[in-house]
Amino acid sequence: MARNRTQLESHRPLLAWATDYAGDIRMPEHEDGRSHLSLVLAGRVRESFGGREVSQETLGVALKSADARHVTRFGPEGARIASIDLQALSRQERGGFGLSSLPAWRWLPGRQILPEVRATIAALVDYRHCPDCPQALDVLREAALLLTDAFRDGASTERAKIDGWLRTVREHIDDEPSQTVPVARLAEQADVSATHLSRRFRAAFGVSVTTYRNLRRVQMALVRLTRSESRLADVAADCGFHDQSHFTGHFRRLVGVTPGAWRDHVRER
Repeated sequence: MARNRTQLESHRPLLAWATDYAGDIRMPEHEDGRSHLSLVLAGRVRESFGGREVSQETLGVALKSADARHVTRFGPEGARIASIDLQALSRQERGGFGLSSLPAWRWLPGRQILPEVRATIAALVDYRHCPDCPQALDVLREAALLLTDAFRDGASTERAKIDGWLRTVREHIDDEPSQTVPVARLAEQADVSATHLSRRFRAAFGVSVTTYRNLRRVQMALVRLTRSESRLADVAADCGFHDQSHFTGHFRRLVGVTPGAWRDHVRER
């Protein structure tokens, strides 16, 4: 079922690992025994818990408590799943809050993850193929803190306070990240000034409009690199980057490795 497991942090208890699963496998109802975060690096996963069912693809993130009984199925192409063991992190490394404050089982699709995805991807790629990635331990701590914070009830409460027009601006970028619509044009459509839009967008989502758009483009590229054999230059153009060099620069800053290194990593599954 699990073809391979790669430990990513070796000088303390198993903190993170990546596991390859064969296609069309169904794992019967089970408990994981450890509270952890999981990230879909490649493939497709369908999971059910307490009468609820979700289907997630590349970049989907899950939180599961140690005793959450769930059923997991993998798509025909299988899946590569990376995990962070939250119980292996100290309370300080988890940002001072206990695991009891987190939901027992919850998935977030990749499009709902903002800068957190950078830390997580950088932490969970296979370091054997990415020797120039950041140091594992520091990035894993950052990833676990950011992602567990995203799952806390307070995060959803804050999102509920976001103005409707600001949600519309974000949804426009989500729907068409490859399109370069100037901030001034987005502001005009929202009937606000460009300055007000820029200030409110950063306050609500933690990044500028441009950074958010580039993050969405990189997320689109991650899926394309995983599923297709398209040339890197074509992926860059399809995702809205000026050229391959522009694409590589943004991809490396957000993910921690070049697009070519990421594709090689996925092919090593």
